[in-house]
Amino acid sequence: MYVIFKSTLSDSQLQNLSILGSLQLQELKTINRDIHLHSRQEKIATQEAKSEVDRLRLGLQNLNYERLHLEQEIAKCEDYE
Repeated sequence: MYVIFKSTLSDSQLQNLSILGSLQLQELKTINRDIHLHSRQEKIATQEAKSEVDRLRLGLQNLNYERLHLEQEIAKCEDYE
């Protein structure tokens, strides 16, 4: 069902509102594009930070393993005497 109504606005007012609506829509599109760009940049920065944390955590695990191994070797040497 279609409802037809008669506008009380003049053609020039309707044209001005149409232009204003188009400008606002373009502004929303620009803001949306900026948000997506910023989101993508933050995602990349987060991935880089996570990679660095993973790299450091792996290094710490390696050092702890090496420390444990050396402590065991020291204990073996002390028991040998």
